[in-house]
Amino acid sequence: MCGLSETKLYKQAGMSDADWLFEAGHEVRPKEGQKNTSRGGAMMVRRGVQCGVVHVSKDHDEGGDGERGHPIHVVETHFPHSSKIGEHRKQWQRVRELVKELEVVGHVLLCGDMNAHSGANGDMRVDAAGKLMVKETEEMELVMVNKMGLCVGEFTRMIENKNGSQTCTTIDYVFASKGIAPRIRRLTLEEDRMGSDHKMLVIEVSGRVGLDEGKGVREAWRVEDIPEEGQDKRRFVHAFQSAMHAWIQETTTQTELLEAMGVEAHRVVDIMEWSFQARLDKVSDRELGVKRIGPRASPRLDAAMRMMNDHRRACEMVLKRVMADGNSTDGDRAGAVGMYRDAKRNLLRATAKRKEVVEGELFRQIEEKQADSKLFWSRAKKVTGGMNGGVSPPPMAMNEDGVVETDPMQVLEVWKRFSEGIASQVEEEEGIYDDEHRDWVEKRLKWMRELKLFQGGLDDDITKQEVFAAIRKLKLGKAPGIDGVLTSILKTAADAVGTNKLKEGNTVVEARTLMFNYVFSSGQWPERWGSGIIFLLYKEESRMEPGNYRPITLLSCVGKLFGSIVEKRLSG
Repeated sequence: MCGLSETKLYKQAGMSDADWLFEAGHEVRPKEGQKNTSRGGAMMVRRGVQCGVVHVSKDHDEGGDGERGHPIHVVETHFPHSSKIGEHRKQWQRVRELVKELEVVGHVLLCGDMNAHSGANGDMRVDAAGKLMVKETEEMELVMVNKMGLCVGEFTRMIENKNGSQTCTTIDYVFASKGIAPRIRRLTLEEDRMGSDHKMLVIEVSGRVGLDEGKGVREAWRVEDIPEEGQDKRRFVHAFQSAMHAWIQETTTQTELLEAMGVEAHRVVDIMEWSFQARLDKVSDRELGVKRIGPRASPRLDAAMRMMNDHRRACEMVLKRVMADGNSTDGDRAGAVGMYRDAKRNLLRATAKRKEVVEGELFRQIEEKQADSKLFWSRAKKVTGGMNGGVSPPPMAMNEDGVVETDPMQVLEVWKRFSEGIASQVEEEEGIYDDEHRDWVEKRLKWMRELKLFQGGLDDDITKQEVFAAIRKLKLGKAPGIDGVLTSILKTAADAVGTNKLKEGNTVVEARTLMFNYVFSSGQWPERWGSGIIFLLYKEESRMEPGNYRPITLLSCVGKLFGSIVEKRLSG
């Protein structure tokens, strides 16, 4: 938002300073011949959300440790002219190092004037700087929000020519780290430029991301408010059906346009998948809302223990930063590990003492109230409950030779080898499989793909009845995958709870059928369907040995829904 003043934003954008905070960012003085300030990264942030701005450009790199302690880090940057590809490479190196550091302690939004064309938001040009930008951000595993299918508006820069015409380009972008990307609801390119040649980019994130309410706290939909019957349920279902009716119309038009432009099928399915989730989230936010959940505050924590716990968290943050810094020495890592261990050990000792006192009081209450069964079991539950929740791996790992690795890259290698070994076949399994038969099957499949033989029953379009039947079999309350789509919301929105009849005009089912058939006919799988959230369940003994954890992967319920339809066709 180059050259925009605080007064203009508050007055013309209709924002109240009671709800919004103006972040001026960094500005470079005008060069000779320039009238206005350049490279300014002004930003409006809703109050209550912890967010810091770090500016990166050719001439400047601003952002202290105070800013880097926030859960959301907005990396605002300005790149040289697209023809200066060498300078672009140097600046991407600086951005990459900064993003790597900030992702350890929070989410990252990378935005600004990239001076690169990548065929986004109505600008069909693609240049070398744009290709480099796409390559660098993909390596950093950042998602381009401009191409997520959630972007409203075209072009980000409008230049008024002397002959009265306009030159429209897209050189301003927003990229998001994968942790926050699923929660992005919309990116709007505001038409009112307020005197600037660049449009203001407005990004909306669901919920109140970034509030520091303690470790383990997260946001979740209020699924307990999903109505089960009556008028409330009909109204709830109708809200999703109406939203999906509009989504089908928009997506059909958008898909035809993208295909006419020659956009690859794998990009089209990703846009469809992102936009469906965004529409589902928008209605869920309106109908259900979100709640903050996590470990409950323990009554055993007194003021002194809270201070010790805060100290432990600070040591843990230092440990994460040191481990993520490639320039840290072995001494730095050992010192950070020792400091964290001492802080944690002191807290555990104080916790044990406090626990004895509290449990003694609880036992006394149980003895006095033995006749009250409700009180008895509530107190008994408190006695048996522990202060520590889940157990996660420490930032170190023991390799196959029994050596404890502390270097982040070596720790990742240990876990990588462990993961690869889980699915690899052991010696006793060799020879079980018929290699000759496998080769024959693979050759036949290749031959069938080339001939494109149509097999009735297998290659027919997926029907609404198949989709509805698969949705009905979804189990409620299952943990979501990387897209955050809950089976409870999807199944209720599709009016598939408590009924086996597909009603006419069920647009939620029609929306899924539309996308499933595009995936089925194009043979392109949405990227997020192939990604999952891996949880490591601790079993026993040393926490540093990967073999003492049992990994489970949470996949997209929408992707599994599609797979169940295909599996039923093959097995039927």
